[in-house]
Amino acid sequence: MEHIKTIIKKARDKNVVLYLKDGALAYSAEAGAFTAELKSLVINNKAEIIAYLKGENDADERLDIAPFSLLDEGEVTQFEGRYEDAYPMSALQKGMVFHTQLDDFSGVYHDIMAEHIKCEWHPEFFQRALTSCLKHHPILRTRLAVDLKRPMQMVHENVSLPLVVEDIRHLSTEEQSKYLADWTEKTKTYKFDWENDSLFQVSIFLRTDVSFEFVINFHHAILDGWSRAIFSMELYAKYSQLLAGGELVEEGSDWTFRDYIALEQEVIKNPEATEFFKTLLSDAPTSQLTAFEQAGLNGSLIEHKRQSEICYEPITELSAELIALAKNLGVSVQSVYFSAHLKVLSFLSGQANASSCITVNGRPESAASEKGLGLYLNSLPFSLEVGGKSWRELINSVAKQLTQIMDYRRYPMMVVQQDTGKDFSDITFNYTHFHVYKGLASEQNTNFEVLSSTVFEQTNFDFHVDVSRVPDTDEVKLFFKFNPDKFDPTWIEQVGKYYKLTLQHMLADLDRANNQCLLLDKAEQTEFAALNDTAR
Repeated sequence: MEHIKTIIKKARDKNVVLYLKDGALAYSAEAGAFTAELKSLVINNKAEIIAYLKGENDADERLDIAPFSLLDEGEVTQFEGRYEDAYPMSALQKGMVFHTQLDDFSGVYHDIMAEHIKCEWHPEFFQRALTSCLKHHPILRTRLAVDLKRPMQMVHENVSLPLVVEDIRHLSTEEQSKYLADWTEKTKTYKFDWENDSLFQVSIFLRTDVSFEFVINFHHAILDGWSRAIFSMELYAKYSQLLAGGELVEEGSDWTFRDYIALEQEVIKNPEATEFFKTLLSDAPTSQLTAFEQAGLNGSLIEHKRQSEICYEPITELSAELIALAKNLGVSVQSVYFSAHLKVLSFLSGQANASSCITVNGRPESAASEKGLGLYLNSLPFSLEVGGKSWRELINSVAKQLTQIMDYRRYPMMVVQQDTGKDFSDITFNYTHFHVYKGLASEQNTNFEVLSSTVFEQTNFDFHVDVSRVPDTDEVKLFFKFNPDKFDPTWIEQVGKYYKLTLQHMLADLDRANNQCLLLDKAEQTEFAALNDTAR
């Protein structure tokens, strides 16, 4: 069945998720990602793919793990009998908790997502729907023991319903907006009691007789963005089903995240992963934006507590052309935008090589794993010689290396940095396309209307580029999330122009050498050269 695994992996690399629905083969994909070549492969091997996804041949990704089996003897004695299960925290979970505490609970990795929903409010039905979600997803019943020699996560069999309902219908629309903004400002600095508190809460604010504000606030260590989207859609679907007079079919616990932890523990011991990253990053630059950092009043860089965000709107107008370009090249949209990211970094640093961390998904490849909740992300260092490659060569090189990295996608960045002795944590890139919203909404006809939404999320990175594809419109937006104590917002806006010019050059002539495409006028070139000479 190796050829079937290869097909599924090829699909995943193009952001095409193959899964079973009512026993039939189904898929979710970005527009244009499911190319004719890939579709032909899937159709010609349909029966074997279905058999594989049913679990007949995927023992390496579908793990049969007994409760407490990821613990040593002493840990079993400590946790068994008190919890439904316990297993180690992932490296990324530990890192997120560390930075939350380092920044004194200022909001780093405390995510708050709010949606104003037009829908009937029925408290009993909503409580039943939320209770069903908690039973199905162990991560929503998880607490953390962060101070142990080996930090652990413990799954409770039963927890109090993490739901708060508040009626603010007596307030005017403007007063409601202010009330919710003040609530968010206060909530994001909440100090988690990791071992005793719920790390996840739903808040409902009744705004009118036919609408309410649905807010989930949680620590990022338990949910990634895709999981948060899956949870919202599942909760909406269950609630909608009850409103329509239906009954819920209770499901067993989904232990996909426990499988992920086991797979991470396994890859950490893999010497091939160690050597892969040592080779990949041997010439990787680690200082690329130093020349553009601004100093504090005392002449030293200020340790930041907050992160600023700029959405560079002008790049959105190129969305359709760039999606079409990715389709024509047979690569993911992520590869196109990440290529531009590396080009801009090479340009800013004046170095032929560019390096950046990129967020990757490490979900186990097993049936319905895309619907399991947890933190399945990893941020992996990536390095490539940009040099004089044509745009086509650059994009294809990036796509190829991304495929290679996926073989070790669960190898923790913390371990990579220990292996190489280099710090890659200052620059990161993330591409998101939560097409789950569009796909599940159309499948389940939930009768929910989202009137507005707001998001608060903050990381510890100094320079983070977030490329986000909007599910309903396929517009691609570019966000810069940065440390304002290190980078001036005016400079960030200028960097946005470099990204746009880079992408425009790609579209204009794929076979032109990227280093022949100027991103500066003559005056800027002189100033820029002097700045980089000083930095060296």
